[in-house]
Amino acid sequence: MFSSRSAAGFDPEPFPADLLNPASALSKPRRGVCYDLPMPRTVGVLGGMGPEASAVFLQYLIRLTPATRDQDHIPVILAADPSIPDRTAFLLGSGESPLPRLIDLAGVLERAGADLIVVPCNTAHVFWADIARAVAVPVLHIVDETIRRIEPGEPGMRVGLLATRGTIASGLYQSALDAVGYHPVLPTEDLQGEAQAIIEGVKGGGD
Repeated sequence: MFSSRSAAGFDPEPFPADLLNPASALSKPRRGVCYDLPMPRTVGVLGGMGPEASAVFLQYLIRLTPATRDQDHIPVILAADPSIPDRTAFLLGSGESPLPRLIDLAGVLERAGADLIVVPCNTAHVFWADIARAVAVPVLHIVDETIRRIEPGEPGMRVGLLATRGTIASGLYQSALDAVGYHPVLPTEDLQGEAQAIIEGVKGGGD
């Protein structure tokens, strides 16, 4: 998850070249593929989960873009709807499905001119396949992009995972780490409770 603290004092690296070089766009989204699109591209942000995560994502996008003037930055369309039903509550069996609203907003972004869509919410990626099928533009997958950025290690390298209960329960990161030969290390129940409380506190506007 993104937090305001992680952005403070951050000394970013530039975007990887394969995210910036113009090339032919792929017609349909697939997991594990880094999409190269003609420049200038417009990034659609499917946000509001929570609102601060969307804001911090935009901070990172601005800081990581190798721009020297306003006109060098990446055009962005933000669709942030905090009323999207809680992803964790649904996955744990006590809430409404967020999928219809996620698909609606992805369509809004596509129609508004987004060349690709990002979703700055880990838990929402449980629904990635359905969102990606609903639009003709690429939808980046946060788990795949995270795995790509992990420093290469020995097979069986242990990778700690802190996330919402919904993300943990979904197995999103566990399966992706297993697929590249890494061993996911999950929090104890006490630590998971602390992590969930921190995440909910940030969503509630706390520090």
